[in-house]
Amino acid sequence: MYCECRGNGASVLRIVPYAAIHFTAYESYRKAIIHMVTQASSSKPVSPVIDLLAGSSAGASAVMITYPLDLVRTRLAYQSESGKRHSSKAAVNDRVNTHATASTSSASQRIQRILPQSPTSTIRGVIASTLKQEGFLGLYRGIGPTLAGILPYAGLKFYVYQSLKQYYWRQNQADDTLEPSSHQKLPVLIMLTFGAGAGLVAQTLTYPLDVVRRRMQVQGLKLPPAQQQAALQAKHQTVLRSTWHGLVTITQQQGTKALFAGLSINYMKVIPSTAIGFTLYDTLKSYLDLPSNL
Repeated sequence: MYCECRGNGASVLRIVPYAAIHFTAYESYRKAIIHMVTQASSSKPVSPVIDLLAGSSAGASAVMITYPLDLVRTRLAYQSESGKRHSSKAAVNDRVNTHATASTSSASQRIQRILPQSPTSTIRGVIASTLKQEGFLGLYRGIGPTLAGILPYAGLKFYVYQSLKQYYWRQNQADDTLEPSSHQKLPVLIMLTFGAGAGLVAQTLTYPLDVVRRRMQVQGLKLPPAQQQAALQAKHQTVLRSTWHGLVTITQQQGTKALFAGLSINYMKVIPSTAIGFTLYDTLKSYLDLPSNL
């Protein structure tokens, strides 16, 4: 159970400031863009394209501040998965080897050769190990594909959500009980549905970039930097140098399906979290008598 939850602490520490920065920055960027482009009040209906730009900018700002914790989360989870995988192999070897103690020792040595940095199993330990072995910039390994992914992902979430809200009000303008208003709160079920739709669209279109991000975050983890390149060449693997290079390399070596591996499982996390996030966001704004950005 512990291994299954490894990395969850870093995820929790990251998501709280990330969400706060993301929504706060979105409101600030949105007002600034509206002022520059239309000279209009942010409470009046505006094009969802403005939400696309504001959401993208806010996502980039939040990522830049919280990225080291995202790196730690990914590496902790990867170390846990690698440890379980190699432990399983060792167990199989034990069954077929008549000398159990010698087999266990051999398996342990193989694990240590493959994962010499694995003892760092805490947030503090991973950060300290990364700073020592890769320097400060090591905490931002993979930031390129992360930004490349978050710009369209965050922008599309707000774009789709605001577009659906505006469409809903336009379709119900004839209903006297649904007067369009910048302070009007949508029904909870409608907000949940629109939020889920926004998360579905954004995640589907940007998921390949997330695959590249995760691989770049862990590709320097197994071996010290001095040995990593030689090991990769010996296994005929390729170091991913950029987002585009990663997309091309994964497609050539493993096929297009590899870019969407795990997408269905990710839906189970992203769709409800996006739906709940947008619903709470608009509900709190309504209680505080703030405009709902229609």
